[in-house]
Amino acid sequence: MAIAHDAVGTSVAPDASSPISWTHNPVGTPRGIIVLIVTNDTTDTITSVTYDGTALSRVRWQNVGGENGSAYAYFLGASVPTTDPATVTVNFTGIANHMGCSISVTAADDTSVAHHLGLASTSLANPAITLTTSVTTITYGALYSGTAGPTSTAPDANHTDVQETDLGPETASCIRRSATVAAGSPVVGWTVAADDVAAVAIAVREGVVAGPTRRIFVVT
Repeated sequence: MAIAHDAVGTSVAPDASSPISWTHNPVGTPRGIIVLIVTNDTTDTITSVTYDGTALSRVRWQNVGGENGSAYAYFLGASVPTTDPATVTVNFTGIANHMGCSISVTAADDTSVAHHLGLASTSLANPAITLTTSVTTITYGALYSGTAGPTSTAPDANHTDVQETDLGPETASCIRRSATVAAGSPVVGWTVAADDVAAVAIAVREGVVAGPTRRIFVVT
């Protein structure tokens, strides 16, 4: 059983009051949870993210200071709760608009993040992030754009919309890969007019990346 897309959940509307929460209904047994968040605040506002009470780890935060926005990626790849439905909760500070989405994946083993990157610009059209992987992965992305209206953005040909949200004069977009991709250099991108951009992208794999080998020397 290879890593595969399972289900999505969304916060539906942006909220300026902490916390925001929504329901996630996995179809299979989840072995990985990805939570993507977008806000129109350039400061680091997220204090915690949980899936059915279990904390997720931050993978990436990227901000931009033009019209002030941020994109976040959080991940849980082991001991994933199997509650159906589960509740996703995002706690934050401040009173800026926040939106979020959750994606679950299935696999034969625990999962981990193979690679992640961020991108920021005060004037960029069609932002794209190239990840580097040595194993089969699924890729995900979150975008803050200074363009107005959720229909102003669209995912690239290899990705599918999870959620597009109007943040007022700005737009938030969360996307997922339509299918797994072989090792190499997968690109996570959007079609959107030039404006302020803050984006994050992650590639999730089956299995846990091994840590460095520890060598112990004994002196006698």
